[in-house]
Amino acid sequence: MSATVLGQTADILVGSKLFSGLDMGVNSSGGKTNWLSNDDAYMTMSYPASQSWGSVFITVGKPKEPPRPKRDMSAYDMLTVEMKGATGGEQIEIGLKTNTQPDDGSETKVPIKLTSDWQTYRFSLDKFTGIDLTRVYVLIEFVFSGTNSQTVQVRNVKYLSTGGGEQSQGLGSSPNLRISYPEDHYGIHIWSGDRPSILVKGTACGLSQEDRLVLVVHPRNNDLLWQQEVPVVGTQWLANVHLGDLSGLPRNNDEYEVFAAVTQTQPPNNGVSLKDLPLSCSSNILTVKVDAVSWFDRVVAYGSNLQVSGPFTALIAGITGITTLVIGRKQGKRAASEQK
Repeated sequence: MSATVLGQTADILVGSKLFSGLDMGVNSSGGKTNWLSNDDAYMTMSYPASQSWGSVFITVGKPKEPPRPKRDMSAYDMLTVEMKGATGGEQIEIGLKTNTQPDDGSETKVPIKLTSDWQTYRFSLDKFTGIDLTRVYVLIEFVFSGTNSQTVQVRNVKYLSTGGGEQSQGLGSSPNLRISYPEDHYGIHIWSGDRPSILVKGTACGLSQEDRLVLVVHPRNNDLLWQQEVPVVGTQWLANVHLGDLSGLPRNNDEYEVFAAVTQTQPPNNGVSLKDLPLSCSSNILTVKVDAVSWFDRVVAYGSNLQVSGPFTALIAGITGITTLVIGRKQGKRAASEQK
């Protein structure tokens, strides 16, 4: 039987349980097939050392030689999967295959870099160029490379129809995206002024010339993002780096999510959908409710203990390392700590 479509969702892997009619395979360059295990709530892929490649894949029916079965997945435009690495920093590739593509690794794959926490990764299906979505045989594959061992856990794989045909851009499928919130001596300051801006404090995160630093602000009542890229000149540390002018931010009654991201791919254009960003962003996010004021009234957040003044509510969810956040009214004065 085919994967059941409930509304706009097709479940492939629920927790660690394959949906009916699907199967899994595992292999490596050395023919090793014993590195996939089921841990009830998730699958563990323990890629062995001394291999040049390895792959775990979910197929329509049992893995077999051609001719192979197929499934029409053309009603969907997004693939989501929850993953984590054993230590963080693990790099793998995600791919799909039709029932006629050869087993030579030539299919399009999207590289990702994992963290040690569970994250939900979203892949726009149009990123898998050359795939005929009416003839999918491998619904997802996890491809490893290199001679070092890696351990990756996976759960909850599904196809989605977002209904809008959004295109993942830049950050949406970035192989090197990381939220720039290190665990020590780091903070974001937003202060008042004619040209309000965000300043990053701290020296815990280094940037190279290949990195792109992006400030992203998201009004939570819609899916549009306001973002801008911050030039990185040579190698520098995130110490007193201005993330940029906030005067273009809509000044309406809204709730905003504010975060910084570092990527080595092209950042998204203004107006790119929030759905194009991997949900890994959501675990380290600052949420501030902005009431209907001419700009910002002042709110100060110290870690998870908030000091709030003015018509504000502010929440911090899952952030480690944000030590201070200051948001000020346009005509207001800077905090005393910022005048030093």
